[in-house]
Amino acid sequence: MYDVQIPQDQLLTEELAETLRSISSALNREIAVLISRSGKIESVTVGNSADLRPENLEVRRGQGRLSGIRCLHTHPFTVSDLSKADLSALKNMRLDALAAIGWRDDSTPSMVSFGLITDSLEDEQLITETFGPYGLKEAASINFTNLLNTLEKILAQKVNGHSLAAVEEKAVLMSLDWQQNDLKWTAEDSLEELALLAKTAGATVVGQFIQKKAKPDPATFIGAR
Repeated sequence: MYDVQIPQDQLLTEELAETLRSISSALNREIAVLISRSGKIESVTVGNSADLRPENLEVRRGQGRLSGIRCLHTHPFTVSDLSKADLSALKNMRLDALAAIGWRDDSTPSMVSFGLITDSLEDEQLITETFGPYGLKEAASINFTNLLNTLEKILAQKVNGHSLAAVEEKAVLMSLDWQQNDLKWTAEDSLEELALLAKTAGATVVGQFIQKKAKPDPATFIGAR
């Protein structure tokens, strides 16, 4: 497992998720891995999120920052919904994210749910939100780097005494469909990711659209509608 490298901009890969499922099914035990932002697996644990021992890891420190470590673990033969213990581990370790892979039986596909620290209160209590369940392909397509950058901006502003909740922000989402077959994400995938980022940043989505063009406009990218 320690030789596996995860792309920095992905929460997980389908291959890693299937490997964890295979091992977890054979043992009938939960498996948890801690992954750094560089995509390196730093720790492998047989057990649930309450058994994690991150003390020996080099983690980022600071009230307005996350740890730089995310956890991916299995929920064998049950749903991927995060437990209270999962959410507690997410907050206590200030994880970048905590994701769970669940499957009901050998014949059902794996599903992924994940939790994020999305805000903090004046008494430094952390607020978490959960997302999913998603299929493996959908979960692997989330741009995790963009998501983390947004979250840490929110936390940093709270530390500096600025609340994003003071002013309601509204957002119109746009995705460009220009018929590129080699793109990693579809226009619809991009809109879903933008909606997640907007919600995390505290903005209300008031509209969204897909602009179809033969190629991006060189001046404005989307061109005139």
